[in-house]
Amino acid sequence: MNQPEHIPITYPGGSYDYWVGHDLLPRIRELAAINGPMVIVTDDTTAALHLGRCGDADLVVVLPSGRREKTLATVEKVHRKLLDAHFDRSTTLVSLGDSIIGDVTAFAAATYLRGVDVVHVPTELIAMIDTSVGGKVGLDVPHGRNLIGLFKQPRAVIADVTTLQSLSPTAFTAGMSEVVKHALIEGEDMTRRIESSAWDSAATTGESIEGLEDLVARAVRVKVDVVAEDPFDEDRRQVLNLGHTFAYAFESAMLGDITHGEAVGVGLVAASKLSANLGVCDIGLHHRVTDLVRHVGQQTTLPRPAATDVIDGAFAHDKKRRGQQQRFVLLERVGSPIVLGVDDRAAVLDAIEVVQPIGSRPHPQRRES
Repeated sequence: MNQPEHIPITYPGGSYDYWVGHDLLPRIRELAAINGPMVIVTDDTTAALHLGRCGDADLVVVLPSGRREKTLATVEKVHRKLLDAHFDRSTTLVSLGDSIIGDVTAFAAATYLRGVDVVHVPTELIAMIDTSVGGKVGLDVPHGRNLIGLFKQPRAVIADVTTLQSLSPTAFTAGMSEVVKHALIEGEDMTRRIESSAWDSAATTGESIEGLEDLVARAVRVKVDVVAEDPFDEDRRQVLNLGHTFAYAFESAMLGDITHGEAVGVGLVAASKLSANLGVCDIGLHHRVTDLVRHVGQQTTLPRPAATDVIDGAFAHDKKRRGQQQRFVLLERVGSPIVLGVDDRAAVLDAIEVVQPIGSRPHPQRRES
């Protein structure tokens, strides 16, 4: 039996285990030490691919796939299934799937009978290295994304990297945008590793399955270290939003024409340009970030022009905003992110202009030296 890598994660008042390896789905009960009833919550796409390898569950709740399910109404559907089957507080909910399923399941676990355990079994790269760690749970409302939330720490996280091999190249490389973000936060070592390998898909990275495990583990440790410094998202943890202030605004402006991972890639390009515009870093870092995003298979511009007023409206709902001042995570250099309040609207607009489709730009973009 292969031995997965174990990453212990502590938080105020407790701890949990993060396991990363391959062929781990049949071992969910064992690795998470689940003794009572186990309820798997998943979506129809993931169920078709992976549910059959997860062993016996006392109940399986299969939801439609897609971001539209990340709502309180969907959480209520899970509650009703649990109540109809008379599950008690010894029950453990297992999220099997992407970040959306993780948030819905964790929210349901936090609120069912005032709280039951949750175990995350992420099957997408973004969920493995980012959203399954740290306990932040968010749901969407018409006003914006992730605006209704709470903290719910998992009992365990089990990352089976063999599930990544079922992802389309597009889905895998979208997740690589988050890996790039973690590398830029960590420093040169991880960044250079990404720059030196190919990332077309999980099956053709040029990395062995063990190499893929190591990459996931390294990315997870970046987040674990940051969260350990700031478990309740009051200060340092905000650096994990590198590229995300732009990304969330771009997602709002694109109305479904861009995935979260794709938006993060474009957001990293915009954030690095804003950093250069404000004199936080040299323009060469912006070019390096742009090349890095492109290297992992992501677009560095939006799929179509974005309306500035829509982006401004999304900024207004950003959780990092303080009064009239928009706060961005910027880069001084690789391994040195900072959070900065920005009043320079021209600098922000220029950063947005850089990621607009080439044909929609009013002036040709000149590569600065």
